[in-house]
Amino acid sequence: MSFWQNKKVLVTGAGGFTGSHLSRALANAGASVRAYAKRGSPLTNIQDILDKVQVVKGDITDFSSLFNAMKDVDYVFHTAAIVPVAESRELPYSSIQVNSVGVFNVAWAARANNVKKVLHVSTCHVYGNQPEDRLPLKEDTRPNPVDVYSSAKYAGEILLKPFILQESATQFLITRAFNKFGPNQVGDWLIPRTIKQVLNKKNPK
Repeated sequence: MSFWQNKKVLVTGAGGFTGSHLSRALANAGASVRAYAKRGSPLTNIQDILDKVQVVKGDITDFSSLFNAMKDVDYVFHTAAIVPVAESRELPYSSIQVNSVGVFNVAWAARANNVKKVLHVSTCHVYGNQPEDRLPLKEDTRPNPVDVYSSAKYAGEILLKPFILQESATQFLITRAFNKFGPNQVGDWLIPRTIKQVLNKKNPK
């Protein structure tokens, strides 16, 4: 039997690239998935599993909607974020609200609901530009955020620290994801861009 069988799980950003794949995998593993998606956002990426998940519309900048969504939940995967670096630079205030304050809201709501464990998906961008003698990057490499996106994501990690250090029933984990790729990925991302350049007989940049 799968570990996730009948576990109650909330996935924030369930309509996005990472959240949709995660929601699908959890649902297929037997979990009871609440797919938390931003109000007004399309659910195209999870169209095929709408009969397997409970869609909850809300906003991670809205604490009350998060609190209600986490009632009776065992585990939370926090993938919601303003992700494209260009978009984050164009919307710096929104980036800080979502990628920093939103993380705090998720953590506070989880602890208030006695969620067992929260996984926060951060980003490799927090490492910023590192000198060659520090490559390859390791988990203990000192972060060096260089733009609004990486700074906001790192600020979200820092806001999690008090929750990690304080004793509570909720455990908090942070991952720093590098380049992901797969079906339904849209936009100018590294892997699909490189593949497209090779298919068009261009030297990858």
